[in-house]
This record gives sequence, structure tokens and C-alpha cells, in this order.
Amino acid sequence: MRKFIALLLLIGFGVSAQTITRIPGPVDSGLDATDRAMVPIIVKNNFLYCYTTKMIGTVQRYQVVRVNLDTDETFIYNAPGLAGSTYFFARPREFKFYDNDIYFLCGTRLNKIDTLTDTITELAQWCDIVYVFKHYLIYNYNSTNTYVKNLITNTTLELKSGGTSAIGETVGFYEYNDQLYFRSGRRRIDKFLPPNSTTIIYDAPYLASSLTSSRTIVTKVNNNLVYLVIYNGAFKFVSFNLDTNAINTNFAWDTLEQYDTSVSFPFVLNNTIYLTNDNGVYTSDGVSTPVLTTLPFKTFYGTFYNNKIYGTVYGTPYGPELWKTDGTNAGSELVKDINEGSEGMSPIYPLVHNNALFFVATKSNSPSDGWRIYTSDGTEANTLPIVAPNYFTTASGYYSGPLLAYNNYLYFYAVTATESGLYKMDIAAYNLATSDIARPKNTFYPNPTTNSIHTDTDMENIAVYSVRGELVYEVKNTKEANLTSLPTGVYFVKSISTEGMTSIQKIIRQ
Repeated sequence: MRKFIALLLLIGFGVSAQTITRIPGPVDSGLDATDRAMVPIIVKNNFLYCYTTKMIGTVQRYQVVRVNLDTDETFIYNAPGLAGSTYFFARPREFKFYDNDIYFLCGTRLNKIDTLTDTITELAQWCDIVYVFKHYLIYNYNSTNTYVKNLITNTTLELKSGGTSAIGETVGFYEYNDQLYFRSGRRRIDKFLPPNSTTIIYDAPYLASSLTSSRTIVTKVNNNLVYLVIYNGAFKFVSFNLDTNAINTNFAWDTLEQYDTSVSFPFVLNNTIYLTNDNGVYTSDGVSTPVLTTLPFKTFYGTFYNNKIYGTVYGTPYGPELWKTDGTNAGSELVKDINEGSEGMSPIYPLVHNNALFFVATKSNSPSDGWRIYTSDGTEANTLPIVAPNYFTTASGYYSGPLLAYNNYLYFYAVTATESGLYKMDIAAYNLATSDIARPKNTFYPNPTTNSIHTDTDMENIAVYSVRGELVYEVKNTKEANLTSLPTGVYFVKSISTEGMTSIQKIIRQ
């Protein structure tokens, strides 16, 4: 399959500054309560929700800001009771949506945003878990009790196991066939029985242990759910069949890790689950005993893209770098040694949008490069930065929100030499970098041309891009594009036929 990659010519060392725009938060807000900086949290429909801070009396407190992604207009929810901003993990997080309401955590408090009245109400204190299933709001109190609120009747009941004992920790929620499954405590898997009870699917053997498990790992493979539990005082993955609700007795896989924060997230590819421990990579169909493979990596945090998994691999001569795998030895390879040598780098928040892969990385061997946003089609040659060197000193990352996308824009938090906050980047041109051109071509001629180009195919849209990725000409419902107004040079024509076939062709105007 041949790919026509415009990105090679589109990007020499990054995009022009005109394609990057800062969206300031409301007046008298910001991460320091004045700089109008915002950090993105989640995109829902055409709205981006961010957090920022504001001085409420003498206390700097977190605030939630809604950004209309069609207009860039911002609205700050006036919430005098939200947590102070001195502690990162107190930030607004875990946004859950139900009808016109948004439920989220801030500090240790559960809050609700009514989007019809644009008001925030505190619902409960000492919470660190929130989940919405159908019309039920599930949240815990101080990790000792869990409650279920019926969002239709507005009644709240304590969640019980089999109708008797209280349930404390609830994590790893997964919905399947109109049922809700989760891990309760550290050893048990339950199925929710509305309005406030559960049935126990699995209870791991108990051995006194000081281990705690904060990881909410749950993975579906075929018709099985795989959970991380504490099994006889050690971390193990266990599996059960969703159709029969029976445990898969051959699947109890030892992670060999002392702390759950060191346990890798499994990934699924081609109906196979891949798990990693100190020995290497194991595979299973979710029922059979995981079997050790010879795949050339031991840890992997993956994102699915173009029938492969892309993610950070550690423990190689390259240091942590971006790898890809199709689940086979031959199909597992380094995408690109971005930070040359053994020091490596760690791609942050890989995002797939419009058939392109985007991620944030820094070249620590070249500090002047700063943090840069990359795009990739999975090849080394076309894994390239789309931000000029040192344009940002920081971009995205765990502590400052993910990369998010809407239509033809990326949204992210970043810092420059003079300001920080929420930025958006026009990425329409980079869709050219990942369009498969194995489809029938809508060929234009003559090429080279001195004025117009033609095709024998009925076209719905013809778009012409410069080598910088700028849209310079567009026409609809025609077989011809008149380029006489364009300077001489190289251009890329992206066309869509009336039958929906897409093609990209390099055109030279003399």
C-alpha cells in the first residue's frame, strides 16, 4: 500500500505561528488567578471544559470554565466552594455527564453543574470515586462506604453486597450488555443490581498483606473481563466470562510487581490480550493461561492506530521511545529515536484524530528544542514535529491536561517564554500526512501546468494546499481547478469525488 505523504514538504521545522492561537480564560482568572491561563479536561459535544483558578475573598480556588469550540467564547462557573489550588490532585476531574448535568470531583468533594442554570452545587464530601450508569450516580465516602443516587427520584441509598454488608472501594467500572461490573475492595469483582445491591462474581483468596491497589485496570478481550486484584497478597490479573459470569480458572496471572503503580496496562490486539511483567510479554485469549512470548519489549502503554498499538517502551538501548507492534516479533519496532541515544523520551498523551497520530515529547538531549508536538503516520520518516523548536517550553503532560481535538484543531495547555494557558492549533493540513492513497486516484492533468488542471472524474471538492500546509484554493462540484492566481511552485491537491473517493496529488505550477 503506497502512501503519499505531504508532511515531508509541509513541515521543515514546525508550523507557522499564525496556526497556533491562545484562548485566554475569563478576566480575573488563571492558574495564578490573574494570567487567564486554563488547563483542558474533556471535550463534550462542541464544548471544552477546563480548570483555572480565581480569588474568592482571600482564597485562590479552582474554577471550571466552559469553552465554546465553535466561537472560542468562555464562561466561568461561579463556584466559591471549590477546593483551593495549592494541591494539584484537588483539581476538577472525573467529569461524568447525565442529561443536562455534569458530575465531577474537586478536592474531596462531589459537585454537580446544572448546564441549564449554569450553577454548581456540592453533593457530598470525602469522595474520590464517581461514576454514572444509566440514571444512577455511584460515589464513595472516605473509601469506606459507597452510595447510589437515583437521578430520577433523587433518592440516595448505600450500596450493599448481596443486600447486607457495606461496600467500600469501587473502581474499574465496565458496562456490558446493559450490566455494570466493577472491582470492589481490592480482591473482589461485583455486578451491580439496581437500585443499591450487587452480586459477587469473584472473590480472590485472602492473605494478610500491606499491598494497596489504586490501579483501576479493567480490560475486555473477546467476551471476558480482565481485572487487576490482590490475590493471596500479590498483584494478579484474573478473568471472568461476561456471558456466564463464571471465572476463567486457568487465568490467574502474576504481575511479579510489588507496587500496582509499576504494573503495566494490558492491551488487546486481534482478540488477544498482551500483559507484561519482569519476564517479558505474555499473551492469552482471556480464557487460557497467559503464555510467555519473545516480543522485544517488557513494558508498553498503548494507543490503537491503523491496526497497531503505539506506545512508550522502556528498557531498550534507545531509552523510553515510541514503538509500534502488530502483536508479532516482525511487526514490533521502534517508530523513531526522537531523543537520540540511550536517554530517550516519553511520548505523552498519544491522540488519534482524523486518521493521524499526535503526541507531545521533548528532546532532553537538545534543551533548546523545548516541548514539541509531533504527528506521525507510523513511519520514521514521517514522525515529525509540527511546532517550531523552543516555541513552547512546556506542552501538555499529565500535570497539565491531555491533548484534545475537535474538528480540525488540537487543544492543549502550553507555556511559552511570555505566557501560558490553553492553545489551539489548526491541524487540517496534517490530515494529508495520513491519508491512504491505495484507492482509485482522481488524477489531474496536465502536470506540470501553467494555469488549470482537469480530471475525468466528477468531483465533490477540490482543495489545493501550499507546501506549508495552507489551504490556498478550493472549489466544489467541478472537474477543473483554475490555478492562475497562484504563484509558481509545488502544491498538493486533495480531492473528493462524488462517490466519496479521496486522493492527494502533487501538482507543479510553472
